[in-house]
Amino acid sequence: MHGQRGDDHVELRPDLDLDAAAWWLLSVLASQKFRRATAPDSDAVEARLAESTLAFLLDR
Repeated sequence: MHGQRGDDHVELRPDLDLDAAAWWLLSVLASQKFRRATAPDSDAVEARLAESTLAFLLDR
């Protein structure tokens, strides 16, 4: 059904500097093309980077 969300509720870590985190996330996204062009296994690198990003932002 459209409009339904999962039961999981996640929040950003309380000590996160939102301005710095936004710039950091934009930098990560902007450099994706470079990583895809140069990393030997870019899919694995992107997956690890995504996991690390979530862990940092959510304090997991």
